[in-house]
Amino acid sequence: MSKYYFRLPAYEELNTTQRAAVADNNPIALSGGPGTGKSIVSLWRHILNYSLESPIKSQLITHTKSLAYYLRNTCAEVSEEAANFIDSSKHWAYYDGFTKRDEIIHDEAQDLPLQYNLNLRNNSAKISYGADNQQLITPGSIKPDGTFNLAVCSPESSLRDNFNNSLYQLNNNYRNPKRIMLLAKKLFNIADIPSEIIDSCKTIGEFPRLLITNNDRTKLENTVFNIVNQYKNDEAINIAILVPFENPNRNATETATALYYYDLIQRKGIGCSYYTNRLVSKLQINNIHITTFKSAKGLEFDVVIIPDFHLYNRTFDVVNWRDYYVGVTRTRSNLYLISNLDIPHLHDSGANKTIDKVIL
Repeated sequence: MSKYYFRLPAYEELNTTQRAAVADNNPIALSGGPGTGKSIVSLWRHILNYSLESPIKSQLITHTKSLAYYLRNTCAEVSEEAANFIDSSKHWAYYDGFTKRDEIIHDEAQDLPLQYNLNLRNNSAKISYGADNQQLITPGSIKPDGTFNLAVCSPESSLRDNFNNSLYQLNNNYRNPKRIMLLAKKLFNIADIPSEIIDSCKTIGEFPRLLITNNDRTKLENTVFNIVNQYKNDEAINIAILVPFENPNRNATETATALYYYDLIQRKGIGCSYYTNRLVSKLQINNIHITTFKSAKGLEFDVVIIPDFHLYNRTFDVVNWRDYYVGVTRTRSNLYLISNLDIPHLHDSGANKTIDKVIL
């Protein structure tokens, strides 16, 4: 079983705006959609803080344990000292929240209550952050009247009102092929996906694939296994199976849970890693990884498989369209959507083609 293949762009590969944000002596605010490099800029800023002749002793925190794991392991390849000061937001607050730092860099700051971010001033006079309202997936973030619930989240406007930071808008997508972002725009028309983000994608890419099972669970399982089996021997390819739920939901079957696919892949004799927020064991990410949309936040994979995709436009207690938007935009290359049903408004031919469809 191979470990997750970590990639950190060289500092010289960052664009002008990204490098300016890294080097700014003032606290910064990063804004931008998926794949624009908010986490990478935060990480390079943290690394360079520790490379100075008089190091700036910063603390990098981020919302999920999975992303903290990714950033820490990526950082360790360049600076083990800086890697020692990367943690998940809640874990750091619980165990080291009394510690004073020269700077705190909060990646994915939108997913914590506003008061959490304000309280960071008790630990440092210099608070930098990255945020994106479109990827706000903390349950209860949006009230029934459409306004933000500041008791559980920190929308970008509230962060800007309370932190007078230098704002850097990141508008180039370095992760997703153009066809992935065109699909995302078609699926999630409520999302704000500017044309400049789509046009900035570095490759056109393959068409995503919609694989239709007609509610046949055997076809679902065989399809997932065959896709994983196709790529599993290349250690440089990271594969993810992403699902909405940790546990079965009363309005969705067990096939929408991470544990279901972990058991399936293990039964097929393929090694893989599995993580949900409820696990207390030590986190590990291998190159075949099974997790929820929420725990995949900030990560990227070469191949993404999303089963039960017919649920993408349903709203559940803890899952909505933003979770699926996060899932779809995790891929660097290939996206496989497995659905019980066809999704008719996704065209598979003609000038408006956005996807390849296969009825299994």
